[in-house]
Amino acid sequence: MIEAALDKAGLVPVSGTRLGAWVQAVATASDKPSAYLARERLVGQPFEIVHTFHPFTQPFPTKLDRWAASGDRTLLLSWNGTSAEAILDGTHDELIRTRARALRDLGVALYLRFWWEMNAQEKAVWADPDTFVAAWRHVRRLFSEEGANRVAWVWCPTAEAFAASPDGAGPEADRWWPGDGWVDWVCADGYNFAPVVRGAAYRSFAQVFDPFHRWGRRTKKPLMIAEVGALERRPGEKADWLRDLATTMAGPYADVAALVYFDSRRIIDGQVRDWRIDTSPATTQAFRTVARALQQDLRNR
Repeated sequence: MIEAALDKAGLVPVSGTRLGAWVQAVATASDKPSAYLARERLVGQPFEIVHTFHPFTQPFPTKLDRWAASGDRTLLLSWNGTSAEAILDGTHDELIRTRARALRDLGVALYLRFWWEMNAQEKAVWADPDTFVAAWRHVRRLFSEEGANRVAWVWCPTAEAFAASPDGAGPEADRWWPGDGWVDWVCADGYNFAPVVRGAAYRSFAQVFDPFHRWGRRTKKPLMIAEVGALERRPGEKADWLRDLATTMAGPYADVAALVYFDSRRIIDGQVRDWRIDTSPATTQAFRTVARALQQDLRNR
C-alpha cells in the first residue's frame, strides 16, 4: 500500500485556510491567465490556489497549468475519470504514466483532484464504488512508480455524498473511499442551487457542507472545499450568503485548509447558473470580505 502523507511540500497551511478559484475564461485558451489576473484585481489580492480542469485523455500540463504552478500560486488540477474497467485492464497505463511524468517534471508540489464527483449520476456509467476504488489505487500506484511524489491526491465526492443514508447504510461517501493510505486530502463540492434548480431548497454554506465537515474531520486528513458557489435570488441575498461563509470559515470551519470558489456562469438544461463573484456590486464586496477574512486568518492564527 502507498502511504499517504498529510502534507506534500508545504501544501497544508500551519493554520488558516488557503483561498483559490476556478475562473471561467472569456477569451482564448492561451489567454486564460489574464482572466485570473483580472479576478485577482477585482478581489484585491492573489489567489493562492488556481484551479484547472482536464478530461481524461487531454494532455497536461498546459500553459495555464504551468502558470498556475509558478510563483506563489499552487496548481489544483482536476483530472476527470473514465471507464474503470479500461483503467484496470491496463488500456490507459502508458497515458497515465505519461501524465505522471509530466507532473513530476514540473518540479513543484501540486494538488491532483483525480476523478472528482465520482458519485455523481452522470459518471455512474464509468464505475461502481468497488471498481472506482480499484482504479484510483491503480492510477496512484503508477504515479508512484514514475516518481510523481510531489502530487497531493485530493479525493472529492459531492457534498451530498456525506449525508446520512435514509436506509441506515451509512453515507454514500463510505462506499467510494479508497482507504486512508491512498488519499492525502479529503474534499467536497457543494452549491446553493436555489432558486434556479427546480425544487432546490435554499441552504446556507454550513447546511451544504456540515455532513462533509463532520465526516472529513474523522479522517484526520486536511480538508478542502474545491467547488462552492451560490446564485442570486432576492437582492443582497447572495452577498449575505458569502458573508455567512466567511463567518463560518473563521469559526467552526477554521480547520478547513483550502477553499476554492467556482467563479463561472453555466447554462445547464436551459437554466443559467451564474456563480460568479460579480453578479452584483454587493456580491463582489462580500467576496472581498471572504478573501480578506481568510488572508487575515492565515496571518494571525
